[in-house]
Amino acid sequence: MFRSFFLRCYRSFSRNMIVSLLPLAMPIIFLFLFLDATGDAGSAPTFRVGVAQTEISSPLVDSLMETGVVRISTIEDGSSPDTIDGRKHDAVLLPNEDSNTPLLLVREGFTQWANLLFSNIDRAPDAINSSDVIAVKEIEAQTNDYLSFILPGLFVMVLIQLTITSTANVVLGDRADGTFRMVASVRGAMVPLISAEILFRLGFAVLCYTFMMVVIRMATDGWIDESLIQFTAVFILGATMMIAFGYTLGGILPGRRNWSAVITLCGLAFWFFSDILFQASQHALARPISVMLPPTYLTDALRQIATGRPGTFPLYVDIAVMISVLVACSAISYRFFRFDTNDDRM
Repeated sequence: MFRSFFLRCYRSFSRNMIVSLLPLAMPIIFLFLFLDATGDAGSAPTFRVGVAQTEISSPLVDSLMETGVVRISTIEDGSSPDTIDGRKHDAVLLPNEDSNTPLLLVREGFTQWANLLFSNIDRAPDAINSSDVIAVKEIEAQTNDYLSFILPGLFVMVLIQLTITSTANVVLGDRADGTFRMVASVRGAMVPLISAEILFRLGFAVLCYTFMMVVIRMATDGWIDESLIQFTAVFILGATMMIAFGYTLGGILPGRRNWSAVITLCGLAFWFFSDILFQASQHALARPISVMLPPTYLTDALRQIATGRPGTFPLYVDIAVMISVLVACSAISYRFFRFDTNDDRM
């Protein structure tokens, strides 16, 4: 029976291919939008230099702009910063208090690029560190974590779509058309049915994960190399939790009529209050809603692993909450799952 039920899931997936691929389609669309926005797709790489509002040698700035690969912008604060905002600048050109030559603060890892750039302009024919032209200081920059911040949310977006579109709504539909009632009438058939459906959905989540990870790592030059195994393990735990949540949501609602709107509303809450795109948990008004949503903890855990920085909650809290939600949803579904709906009742 397990094999038959598994093939049933595949046939249902094939018949509704467009709807079935929504969990993958939406995150991929957002992925390329974000990659394009952060990578200036289609244009030559540029070296982003911020120039202080105080007087800096105009010939030097003009020479930089003539290279065609330098983007000049004005920084409001002319004082020497402790770090460079990597979201805005790769280097900052400032007045040098110790000499008449400007001081160029360069992000870590960008010195070679800057050295090559300055060695090819008339103003500095020798090298960037030529003392008679410009003084160079390499400092630690604020890492541009925008992609590292947003990409974990896209993986959670896959699971949100899987929970709402491919699990909760499908389960509620199977209850409404009598599928579960019919299967429940056959002795020993429910366990193979539920097992096949969960395994199929979990396998689809892993396929989506693999496809997205290949695309992201190709586009970002090896994203999260050191923490890939940990990231994958947390994703699989989160996928299992979200599928269990989808079964609970689709299995205990009274009926399809009107109640399907509750599932849609739940999906919207996941999108806007679980930190996948916006840090709702950091705002006082949204925080009470955010902390009640399971995807908030999954997103926070994946983001901590991806960025290597502390999250909204400690990592062990995120893991503990996800396991607790998984156990609770499994217990609720086992105890209160309804095999039919009240849609046909007055």
